[in-house]
Amino acid sequence: MSKEENYYERIIWKANKSQLFEHNCVEFCNLEEQKAKYIKEYLPKGVLPVLVFWGDYDKWTILCIDSLVSYYDQQLYIGDLAIIKADVAPCIEKKYIEPKNFTSNDLLRVISQNGQGVDKVDEIENTDNLKRFAKWLYLKNTQEFIWMPGTKEVYSLWGILLVIARKKGASH
Repeated sequence: MSKEENYYERIIWKANKSQLFEHNCVEFCNLEEQKAKYIKEYLPKGVLPVLVFWGDYDKWTILCIDSLVSYYDQQLYIGDLAIIKADVAPCIEKKYIEPKNFTSNDLLRVISQNGQGVDKVDEIENTDNLKRFAKWLYLKNTQEFIWMPGTKEVYSLWGILLVIARKKGASH
Protein backbone atom coordinates (compact mmCIF):
# COMPACT_ATOMS: atom_id res chain seq x y z
CA MET A 1 0.00 0.00 0.00
CA SER A 2 1.38 3.40 -1.01
CA LYS A 3 1.66 6.33 1.42
CA GLU A 4 -1.22 8.10 -0.33
CA GLU A 5 -3.46 5.03 -0.05
CA ASN A 6 -2.51 4.68 3.60
CA TYR A 7 -3.40 8.34 4.33
CA TYR A 8 -6.63 7.96 2.38
CA GLU A 9 -7.64 4.90 4.41
CA ARG A 10 -6.76 6.61 7.72
CA ILE A 11 -8.83 9.67 6.80
CA ILE A 12 -11.85 7.53 5.88
CA TRP A 13 -11.41 5.43 9.04
CA LYS A 14 -11.33 8.53 11.24
CA ALA A 15 -14.28 10.10 9.40
CA ASN A 16 -16.31 6.93 10.01
CA LYS A 17 -15.24 6.81 13.65
CA SER A 18 -16.33 10.46 14.05
CA GLN A 19 -19.63 9.72 12.27
CA LEU A 20 -18.91 12.53 9.82
CA PHE A 21 -20.83 10.88 7.00
CA GLU A 22 -24.00 11.32 9.04
CA HIS A 23 -23.47 15.11 8.84
CA ASN A 24 -22.46 17.51 6.05
CA CYS A 25 -19.58 15.38 4.81
CA VAL A 26 -19.24 12.95 1.93
CA GLU A 27 -16.37 10.94 0.52
CA PHE A 28 -15.31 12.64 -2.72
CA CYS A 29 -15.78 9.46 -4.77
CA ASN A 30 -19.45 9.39 -3.61
CA LEU A 31 -20.14 13.05 -4.38
CA GLU A 32 -22.78 13.89 -6.98
CA GLU A 33 -21.14 14.03 -10.40
CA GLN A 34 -22.12 17.67 -11.06
CA LYS A 35 -20.63 18.83 -7.75
CA ALA A 36 -17.47 16.75 -8.23
CA LYS A 37 -16.93 18.21 -11.69
CA TYR A 38 -17.46 21.73 -10.35
CA ILE A 39 -14.98 21.23 -7.49
CA LYS A 40 -12.33 19.66 -9.74
CA GLU A 41 -12.20 22.92 -11.71
CA TYR A 42 -10.88 24.64 -8.58
CA LEU A 43 -8.49 21.99 -7.30
CA PRO A 44 -4.80 22.19 -8.16
CA LYS A 45 -3.60 19.45 -10.49
CA GLY A 46 -2.36 16.30 -8.85
CA VAL A 47 -4.29 16.59 -5.57
CA LEU A 48 -6.28 13.62 -4.37
CA PRO A 49 -9.55 14.79 -2.77
CA VAL A 50 -10.87 12.61 0.04
CA LEU A 51 -13.59 14.37 2.06
CA VAL A 52 -16.02 17.06 0.96
CA PHE A 53 -17.74 19.38 3.43
CA TRP A 54 -20.51 20.92 1.34
CA GLY A 55 -22.55 24.03 2.01
CA ASP A 56 -23.39 25.04 -1.54
CA TYR A 57 -21.59 26.05 -4.71
CA ASP A 58 -20.31 29.18 -2.96
CA LYS A 59 -19.12 27.53 0.25
CA TRP A 60 -17.29 24.20 0.55
CA THR A 61 -14.13 22.62 1.96
CA ILE A 62 -12.17 19.62 0.69
CA LEU A 63 -9.66 17.56 2.65
CA CYS A 64 -7.14 16.13 0.22
CA ILE A 65 -4.23 13.80 0.90
CA ASP A 66 -1.71 16.65 1.03
CA SER A 67 -3.84 19.79 1.31
CA LEU A 68 -6.92 21.45 2.70
CA VAL A 69 -8.93 23.46 0.17
CA SER A 70 -11.75 25.83 1.10
CA TYR A 71 -13.90 28.05 -1.08
CA TYR A 72 -15.95 30.91 0.35
CA ASP A 73 -16.38 34.66 -0.21
CA GLN A 74 -15.60 33.96 -3.90
CA GLN A 75 -12.01 33.04 -3.02
CA LEU A 76 -10.12 29.78 -2.90
CA TYR A 77 -7.91 29.01 0.11
CA ILE A 78 -5.36 26.21 -0.10
CA GLY A 79 -3.30 24.97 2.81
CA ASP A 80 -0.49 22.43 2.55
CA LEU A 81 -0.93 19.77 5.26
CA ALA A 82 2.85 19.60 5.73
CA ILE A 83 2.74 23.24 6.82
CA ILE A 84 -0.62 23.16 8.60
CA LYS A 85 0.10 20.02 10.60
CA ALA A 86 -2.58 20.05 13.29
CA ASP A 87 -1.86 23.58 14.45
CA VAL A 88 -5.43 24.81 14.06
CA ALA A 89 -8.01 26.48 16.24
CA PRO A 90 -11.81 26.40 16.11
CA CYS A 91 -13.55 29.77 15.65
CA ILE A 92 -17.13 31.00 15.80
CA GLU A 93 -16.51 33.82 13.35
CA LYS A 94 -13.70 34.52 10.92
CA LYS A 95 -11.54 35.69 13.81
CA TYR A 96 -8.89 33.72 15.61
CA ILE A 97 -9.92 33.14 19.20
CA GLU A 98 -7.05 32.28 21.49
CA PRO A 99 -8.08 30.42 24.63
CA LYS A 100 -6.72 31.78 27.88
CA ASN A 101 -7.73 28.54 29.61
CA PHE A 102 -9.98 25.69 28.61
CA THR A 103 -12.63 26.01 31.28
CA SER A 104 -16.14 27.16 30.49
CA ASN A 105 -15.89 30.26 32.68
CA ASP A 106 -12.61 31.59 31.32
CA LEU A 107 -12.54 34.42 28.81
CA LEU A 108 -11.03 34.27 25.37
CA ARG A 109 -9.08 36.94 23.57
CA VAL A 110 -9.99 37.73 20.01
CA ILE A 111 -7.03 38.20 17.74
CA SER A 112 -7.54 40.08 14.51
CA GLN A 113 -7.77 38.15 11.26
CA ASN A 114 -4.48 39.61 10.01
CA GLY A 115 -2.66 37.47 12.60
CA GLN A 116 -0.37 40.28 13.71
CA GLY A 117 -1.25 39.77 17.34
CA VAL A 118 -3.83 41.24 19.63
CA ASP A 119 -5.10 44.53 18.22
CA LYS A 120 -7.68 44.85 20.95
CA VAL A 121 -10.09 42.74 22.88
CA ASP A 122 -13.16 43.44 20.80
CA GLU A 123 -15.25 40.43 21.65
CA ILE A 124 -15.48 38.09 24.58
CA GLU A 125 -16.51 34.50 24.02
CA ASN A 126 -16.73 31.62 26.37
CA THR A 127 -15.46 28.14 25.59
CA ASP A 128 -18.95 26.63 25.90
CA ASN A 129 -20.04 28.84 23.02
CA LEU A 130 -16.95 27.85 21.06
CA LYS A 131 -17.81 24.18 21.52
CA ARG A 132 -21.37 24.77 20.32
CA PHE A 133 -21.06 27.33 17.54
CA ALA A 134 -17.63 26.97 15.87
CA LYS A 135 -17.88 27.07 12.07
CA TRP A 136 -14.33 27.98 11.11
CA LEU A 137 -10.89 26.47 11.52
CA TYR A 138 -8.02 28.92 11.81
CA LEU A 139 -4.79 27.54 10.36
CA LYS A 140 -2.20 29.09 12.64
CA ASN A 141 0.84 28.36 10.46
CA THR A 142 -0.66 29.90 7.31
CA GLN A 143 -3.02 32.39 8.99
CA GLU A 144 -5.93 31.24 6.81
CA PHE A 145 -9.51 30.44 7.75
CA ILE A 146 -11.25 27.30 6.56
CA TRP A 147 -15.05 27.26 6.36
CA MET A 148 -16.89 24.31 7.86
CA PRO A 149 -20.65 23.58 7.80
CA GLY A 150 -20.93 23.06 11.57
CA THR A 151 -19.28 22.47 14.92
CA LYS A 152 -19.26 18.66 14.61
CA GLU A 153 -17.36 18.97 11.36
CA VAL A 154 -14.90 21.51 12.81
CA TYR A 155 -13.84 19.25 15.67
CA SER A 156 -13.90 16.08 13.57
CA LEU A 157 -11.67 17.63 10.91
CA TRP A 158 -9.31 18.82 13.64
CA GLY A 159 -9.12 15.21 14.90
CA ILE A 160 -8.38 13.97 11.38
CA LEU A 161 -5.62 16.56 10.99
CA LEU A 162 -4.10 15.32 14.26
CA VAL A 163 -4.07 11.74 12.93
CA ILE A 164 -2.50 12.84 9.63
CA ALA A 165 0.12 14.98 11.40
CA ARG A 166 1.12 12.06 13.63
CA LYS A 167 1.19 9.65 10.69
CA LYS A 168 3.25 11.99 8.51
CA GLY A 169 5.58 12.77 11.43
CA ALA A 170 6.14 9.07 11.99
CA SER A 171 6.91 8.44 8.33
CA HIS A 172 9.66 11.09 8.08
